[in-house]
Amino acid sequence: MKYNKQAFTLIELLVVVLIIGILAAVALPQYRKAVDKSRYSQMISTARSITNAQEAFYLANGRYATDFDELDVSISKDLPTKEIEGANRFFIGSAGFMTHARYTSSIYFDGDDRVASFTLYHQHTDDQTYAGRIFCITYVGQKKRGQAICESMGGQLTVGNPTTCSGTNNKVCAMYKLADF
Repeated sequence: MKYNKQAFTLIELLVVVLIIGILAAVALPQYRKAVDKSRYSQMISTARSITNAQEAFYLANGRYATDFDELDVSISKDLPTKEIEGANRFFIGSAGFMTHARYTSSIYFDGDDRVASFTLYHQHTDDQTYAGRIFCITYVGQKKRGQAICESMGGQLTVGNPTTCSGTNNKVCAMYKLADF
């Protein structure tokens, strides 16, 4: 009996498809983590620029700015804004930025769900407990993904329990202290 050796057997094709499926199952979560970390790092960089502009404004005026237009920061004024919980935010891609007299905050979104926040508390805040501190904050709807981001940035859990938190998607789940500046 002679066999034609020019074609693949069904078993060989199934093995190749199985191997590709296993590789994809392992690679996609790692790819998502890398993309999240990259986007979150860009968000941190923009938030730091806003905070530095706030500190410069404070030194010049004795108060923090309450509007982005008062800050000397290179963020496009043509960015779309969106109302969230009464706070006007700038949106760049999937990140929203807000500044208050006490802190600069940026939130990484996936659709309408909050994944993780980055908050820098200003040096001259009334509450010296948080002055000069940096936190990564996770939310209920994306708690595992947010936890992975915060931990990959070197965050130390300070408030909350990321495994047992519950509630609405955009409710704060846990806070991770990243560093002081």
